[in-house]
Amino acid sequence: MAREVNEVSFSSSYDELQNAFDELHDEFLKIAKALTSSKKKNLSLEKKLEKEKEENNLLIKTKNLLEKQYEDLKHDYSVLQKEHVSHKEKITKTSLCECENLIKEKEELTNTLAKFTKGRDTLNVLLGK
Repeated sequence: MAREVNEVSFSSSYDELQNAFDELHDEFLKIAKALTSSKKKNLSLEKKLEKEKEENNLLIKTKNLLEKQYEDLKHDYSVLQKEHVSHKEKITKTSLCECENLIKEKEELTNTLAKFTKGRDTLNVLLGK
């Protein structure tokens, strides 16, 4: 008998249960659609993240390469600067030596010219000019 009472109460609320089921089914479909959309967005974002990681790795490699080139250039500049100073010192020493030699040569030429001038003057006195 208890079974008959339960069946009657269930059958009387069948329409209510059907409506509740339909509402749950509709809500499930909406949630499933939202889940599918979220999965697509997630997949798209994961692909974008992977591309960004690849680009980031490329930029890191480029940065490291540029840092190495910068260090190499700094080293080259330092070497060139030392060579420039050394070359400048050599030029200065050479110039000083050349200046001293030119001064000596000028003095010798001045003395030689003075001797010729004195000899000419003496010759003019002898010739009576």
